[in-house]
Amino acid sequence: MSAIKRLMLFTATVAVFAIFLTMSTTASAQDAASTPAATAPSTAVPTSIISSATAGTCDPSFGSDAAAVFAAIPTDKLSQADLVGAGTMSLIALRYKYETMSVSPECESARQAIIKITSLDEDVLFVALAAHVDATNTTLYTDFLSKNWQPRFNAFKSGITPTPTVNSASTAPATLMATTTTTSVTSALGTICADKTLQGQISADVGGFPNLTNATIATLGNAGITVIKIRYTYEDEKAPAGCSIALNDGKLFMALSEDTIFLNLLGLVDGANAAKYEAFRVANVAPRIATLAKTFNNDLGFAPLTPTP
Repeated sequence: MSAIKRLMLFTATVAVFAIFLTMSTTASAQDAASTPAATAPSTAVPTSIISSATAGTCDPSFGSDAAAVFAAIPTDKLSQADLVGAGTMSLIALRYKYETMSVSPECESARQAIIKITSLDEDVLFVALAAHVDATNTTLYTDFLSKNWQPRFNAFKSGITPTPTVNSASTAPATLMATTTTTSVTSALGTICADKTLQGQISADVGGFPNLTNATIATLGNAGITVIKIRYTYEDEKAPAGCSIALNDGKLFMALSEDTIFLNLLGLVDGANAAKYEAFRVANVAPRIATLAKTFNNDLGFAPLTPTP
């Protein structure tokens, strides 16, 4: 079985768990994960994804490291914060690696697919853990899975469109631009967004986050759902003329904010490893947010954005 196929099948496994969670708003995440598979809709990954992701002459071993990361995540123990935490840090590191990786055109679709999978998997791992530790807001999490996450996963399963080149970024579909690295697009296009509506939208979204200092589990859960939904909105939004870079910056900022919120949540519910999560955030997430804030300043004409704490 190819590395790409293994990682696709892993995502399908996580999707089954998400469906189980929506079946009972009172069951814990662990109980939900043990629901018989026969009661859930099919989440089989069609071969169209596999073939399009590995189309051309891309090395068949491309993505083998990603498959190893996905395979190591304990999908049957998603209520155990320490295991979820280790898996989440691996997912985040993997996404960063593939976001900044330069590959041959033949491997670009596979690279994009891996980035998309890491994002979808991180989303569902966050919601799974939040639902387990924040029983007062279970409906928030189950509604998100059924109304927001699951449709996106289903759309992803339906097939992958070959990724456009950087030169066509200004007219590329938003869902494909979601995983384009800011640096490469900025250097290639060099455009600055002048659309006041988009500027205002991004400014309001970034400025509307709660202060995460001394945040409660419920606050972090709500904040996480908020930034994921905003990222989905940006991914589906068509960039105004000259604003592809700005919109892409917004997507990346929301993804990095989710990373930060997730690590904060893990620090609260897994105190034994809190220092490890904070060290990972400081060494990996915070520098990327600081760099992106400078990109926003250049691309949007804003004052430098304040990174999520």
